[in-house]
Amino acid sequence: MQEVTEFLQYLLVERQYSKQTQLAYSEDIKDFVDFLKANGGFTRFQAVDQLDVQTYLTQLNDRGLARTSVARHVSSLRSFYTYLVRVGEAKTNPFETVELKKGHHHLPQFFFEAEITELFATTEGPTPLDQRNRALLEVLYGTGIRVSECANLQLDQIDFDLEVLLVHGKGNKDRYVPFGDYAKNALTTYLEDGRQQLMTRVSEVHSSVFVNQHGKPLTARGIRYILNQLIQKPV
Repeated sequence: MQEVTEFLQYLLVERQYSKQTQLAYSEDIKDFVDFLKANGGFTRFQAVDQLDVQTYLTQLNDRGLARTSVARHVSSLRSFYTYLVRVGEAKTNPFETVELKKGHHHLPQFFFEAEITELFATTEGPTPLDQRNRALLEVLYGTGIRVSECANLQLDQIDFDLEVLLVHGKGNKDRYVPFGDYAKNALTTYLEDGRQQLMTRVSEVHSSVFVNQHGKPLTARGIRYILNQLIQKPV
Protein backbone atom coordinates (compact mmCIF):
# COMPACT_ATOMS: atom_id res chain seq x y z
CA MET A 1 0.00 0.00 0.00
CA GLN A 2 1.55 3.22 -1.21
CA GLU A 3 0.27 5.38 1.67
CA VAL A 4 1.88 3.13 4.25
CA THR A 5 5.17 2.96 2.36
CA GLU A 6 5.33 6.75 2.09
CA PHE A 7 4.42 7.20 5.76
CA LEU A 8 7.14 4.80 6.91
CA GLN A 9 9.62 6.55 4.65
CA TYR A 10 8.59 9.86 6.21
CA LEU A 11 9.27 8.46 9.69
CA LEU A 12 12.67 7.14 8.65
CA VAL A 13 13.96 10.00 6.51
CA GLU A 14 12.30 13.18 7.72
CA ARG A 15 11.67 12.28 11.36
CA GLN A 16 14.81 10.12 11.61
CA TYR A 17 13.04 7.48 13.68
CA SER A 18 14.88 4.24 14.28
CA LYS A 19 14.20 1.13 12.21
CA GLN A 20 12.78 -0.48 15.34
CA THR A 21 10.27 2.32 15.85
CA GLN A 22 9.37 2.33 12.16
CA LEU A 23 8.73 -1.42 12.37
CA ALA A 24 6.40 -0.93 15.35
CA TYR A 25 4.31 1.57 13.38
CA SER A 26 4.23 -0.81 10.42
CA GLU A 27 3.06 -3.73 12.53
CA ASP A 28 0.28 -1.68 14.16
CA ILE A 29 -1.02 -0.49 10.80
CA LYS A 30 -0.89 -4.04 9.42
CA ASP A 31 -2.83 -5.31 12.42
CA PHE A 32 -5.58 -2.78 11.69
CA VAL A 33 -5.68 -3.68 8.01
CA ASP A 34 -5.85 -7.40 8.84
CA PHE A 35 -8.78 -6.67 11.14
CA LEU A 36 -10.60 -4.75 8.39
CA LYS A 37 -9.99 -7.52 5.88
CA ALA A 38 -11.41 -10.12 8.28
CA ASN A 39 -14.48 -8.02 9.04
CA GLY A 40 -16.11 -7.02 5.81
CA GLY A 41 -13.07 -6.41 3.67
CA PHE A 42 -10.60 -3.58 3.30
CA THR A 43 -11.01 -1.13 0.45
CA ARG A 44 -9.04 2.01 1.30
CA PHE A 45 -7.93 3.92 4.37
CA GLN A 46 -10.12 6.88 3.42
CA ALA A 47 -13.25 4.70 3.79
CA VAL A 48 -12.62 3.92 7.46
CA ASP A 49 -15.13 5.53 9.80
CA GLN A 50 -15.55 5.81 13.57
CA LEU A 51 -17.67 2.66 13.71
CA ASP A 52 -14.75 0.71 12.25
CA VAL A 53 -12.48 2.26 14.85
CA GLN A 54 -14.78 1.47 17.77
CA THR A 55 -15.19 -2.13 16.58
CA TYR A 56 -11.43 -2.46 16.29
CA LEU A 57 -10.90 -1.12 19.82
CA THR A 58 -13.43 -3.61 21.13
CA GLN A 59 -11.53 -6.39 19.38
CA LEU A 60 -8.24 -5.24 20.91
CA ASN A 61 -9.78 -5.34 24.37
CA ASP A 62 -11.30 -8.76 23.68
CA ARG A 63 -7.82 -10.00 22.85
CA GLY A 64 -6.81 -9.13 26.39
CA LEU A 65 -4.19 -6.58 25.42
CA ALA A 66 -2.86 -4.34 28.17
CA ARG A 67 -4.01 -0.73 28.23
CA THR A 68 -0.53 0.39 27.22
CA SER A 69 -0.60 -1.91 24.18
CA VAL A 70 -4.01 -0.62 23.10
CA ALA A 71 -2.77 2.94 23.56
CA ARG A 72 0.24 2.15 21.35
CA HIS A 73 -2.00 0.84 18.56
CA VAL A 74 -4.20 3.93 18.78
CA SER A 75 -1.19 6.25 18.84
CA SER A 76 0.29 4.60 15.73
CA LEU A 77 -2.95 4.78 13.78
CA ARG A 78 -3.76 8.31 14.93
CA SER A 79 -0.29 9.39 13.79
CA PHE A 80 -0.72 7.60 10.48
CA TYR A 81 -4.04 9.31 9.78
CA THR A 82 -2.65 12.67 10.91
CA TYR A 83 -0.02 12.20 8.22
CA LEU A 84 -2.63 11.20 5.60
CA VAL A 85 -4.70 14.31 6.35
CA ARG A 86 -1.63 16.54 6.24
CA VAL A 87 -0.56 15.28 2.77
CA GLY A 88 -4.11 15.38 1.43
CA GLU A 89 -4.65 11.61 1.25
CA ALA A 90 -7.54 11.68 3.75
CA LYS A 91 -10.10 14.30 4.76
CA THR A 92 -10.55 13.29 8.38
CA ASN A 93 -8.78 11.34 11.09
CA PRO A 94 -11.16 8.68 12.48
CA PHE A 95 -8.82 8.11 15.44
CA GLU A 96 -8.67 11.78 16.42
CA THR A 97 -11.52 11.65 18.94
CA VAL A 98 -10.66 8.26 20.46
CA GLU A 99 -10.38 8.50 24.23
CA LEU A 100 -8.99 5.59 26.17
CA LYS A 101 -9.62 4.99 29.81
CA LYS A 102 -6.51 6.36 31.41
CA GLY A 103 -4.58 4.59 34.07
CA HIS A 104 -3.33 6.62 36.98
CA HIS A 105 -0.60 8.87 35.70
CA HIS A 106 1.58 9.58 38.66
CA LEU A 107 4.32 12.09 38.79
CA PRO A 108 7.34 10.65 40.56
CA GLN A 109 6.78 9.31 44.03
CA PHE A 110 7.59 12.58 45.77
CA PHE A 111 4.36 13.97 44.30
CA PHE A 112 2.24 11.35 45.99
CA GLU A 113 0.55 13.64 48.53
CA ALA A 114 0.56 16.83 46.50
CA GLU A 115 -2.61 18.24 44.99
CA ILE A 116 -1.98 18.18 41.25
CA THR A 117 -3.96 21.36 40.58
CA GLU A 118 -2.01 23.28 43.20
CA LEU A 119 1.22 21.91 41.85
CA PHE A 120 0.45 23.14 38.35
CA ALA A 121 -0.63 26.50 39.76
CA THR A 122 2.92 27.08 41.00
CA THR A 123 4.11 27.25 37.38
CA GLU A 124 1.69 29.96 36.26
CA GLY A 125 3.95 32.81 35.29
CA PRO A 126 5.69 34.47 32.33
CA THR A 127 9.33 33.86 33.25
CA PRO A 128 11.53 31.40 31.34
CA LEU A 129 11.75 29.16 34.40
CA ASP A 130 7.96 29.23 34.86
CA GLN A 131 7.56 28.16 31.24
CA ARG A 132 10.13 25.41 31.66
CA ASN A 133 8.56 24.11 34.86
CA ARG A 134 5.10 24.07 33.26
CA ALA A 135 6.39 22.10 30.28
CA LEU A 136 8.25 19.77 32.62
CA LEU A 137 5.12 18.99 34.63
CA GLU A 138 2.93 18.57 31.55
CA VAL A 139 5.37 16.12 29.97
CA LEU A 140 5.89 14.06 33.13
CA TYR A 141 2.23 13.98 34.09
CA GLY A 142 0.80 13.66 30.58
CA THR A 143 3.10 10.93 29.30
CA GLY A 144 4.26 9.00 32.37
CA ILE A 145 7.86 8.83 31.15
CA ARG A 146 10.63 8.44 33.71
CA VAL A 147 12.50 11.41 35.14
CA SER A 148 15.72 10.08 33.60
CA GLU A 149 14.03 9.81 30.19
CA CYS A 150 12.75 13.35 30.57
CA ALA A 151 16.23 14.59 31.41
CA ASN A 152 17.66 12.86 28.32
CA LEU A 153 14.96 14.17 25.97
CA GLN A 154 16.40 15.88 22.88
CA LEU A 155 14.74 18.36 20.53
CA ASP A 156 14.63 15.91 17.63
CA GLN A 157 12.73 13.40 19.76
CA ILE A 158 9.64 15.64 19.79
CA ASP A 159 7.28 15.27 16.84
CA PHE A 160 4.73 18.08 17.09
CA ASP A 161 3.01 17.06 13.85
CA LEU A 162 2.25 13.54 15.07
CA GLU A 163 2.18 14.56 18.76
CA VAL A 164 4.52 11.84 19.98
CA LEU A 165 7.80 11.64 21.84
CA LEU A 166 10.43 9.18 20.73
CA VAL A 167 11.78 7.97 24.07
CA HIS A 168 15.04 6.10 24.49
CA GLY A 169 14.40 3.79 27.42
CA LYS A 170 16.39 1.27 29.38
CA GLY A 171 18.49 -1.17 27.41
CA ASN A 172 18.54 1.17 24.40
CA LYS A 173 14.91 0.30 23.68
CA ASP A 174 13.03 2.97 21.77
CA ARG A 175 9.34 3.57 22.20
CA TYR A 176 7.01 6.34 21.11
CA VAL A 177 4.75 8.04 23.62
CA PRO A 178 1.79 10.25 22.63
CA PHE A 179 1.25 13.61 24.28
CA GLY A 180 -1.84 15.81 24.39
CA ASP A 181 -2.68 19.45 23.80
CA TYR A 182 -1.65 20.64 27.26
CA ALA A 183 1.85 19.24 26.88
CA LYS A 184 2.02 20.43 23.27
CA ASN A 185 1.07 24.00 24.16
CA ALA A 186 3.39 24.11 27.17
CA LEU A 187 6.32 22.70 25.19
CA THR A 188 5.71 25.08 22.28
CA THR A 189 5.69 28.13 24.55
CA TYR A 190 8.77 26.99 26.43
CA LEU A 191 10.81 26.02 23.36
CA GLU A 192 9.94 29.17 21.40
CA ASP A 193 10.40 31.58 24.31
CA GLY A 194 11.68 30.42 27.68
CA ARG A 195 14.34 28.00 26.45
CA GLN A 196 15.59 30.54 23.94
CA GLN A 197 16.11 33.07 26.72
CA LEU A 198 17.87 30.57 28.94
CA MET A 199 20.10 29.40 26.09
CA THR A 200 21.41 32.93 25.50
CA ARG A 201 23.28 32.57 28.79
CA VAL A 202 25.61 29.88 27.45
CA SER A 203 28.05 29.99 24.59
CA GLU A 204 27.72 26.40 23.42
CA VAL A 205 24.76 24.99 21.54
CA HIS A 206 23.10 21.74 22.59
CA SER A 207 19.81 19.97 21.85
CA SER A 208 18.63 18.99 25.34
CA VAL A 209 15.00 19.98 25.77
CA PHE A 210 15.08 20.88 29.45
CA VAL A 211 17.77 23.25 30.68
CA ASN A 212 18.66 24.87 33.98
CA GLN A 213 18.81 28.58 34.76
CA HIS A 214 22.28 28.75 33.20
CA GLY A 215 21.18 27.10 29.94
CA LYS A 216 22.93 23.82 30.71
CA PRO A 217 21.13 20.47 30.24
CA LEU A 218 19.08 19.44 33.27
CA THR A 219 20.03 16.17 34.94
CA ALA A 220 17.56 13.74 36.50
CA ARG A 221 18.76 14.93 39.89
CA GLY A 222 18.13 18.52 38.83
CA ILE A 223 14.58 17.71 37.76
CA ARG A 224 13.87 16.03 41.09
CA TYR A 225 15.19 19.09 42.90
CA ILE A 226 12.94 21.39 40.86
CA LEU A 227 9.87 19.27 41.53
CA ASN A 228 10.58 19.19 45.24
CA GLN A 229 10.91 22.98 45.19
CA LEU A 230 7.56 23.32 43.41
CA ILE A 231 5.85 21.18 46.06
CA GLN A 232 7.10 23.51 48.77
CA LYS A 233 6.25 26.67 46.87
CA PRO A 234 3.17 28.51 48.21
CA VAL A 235 0.37 29.01 45.68
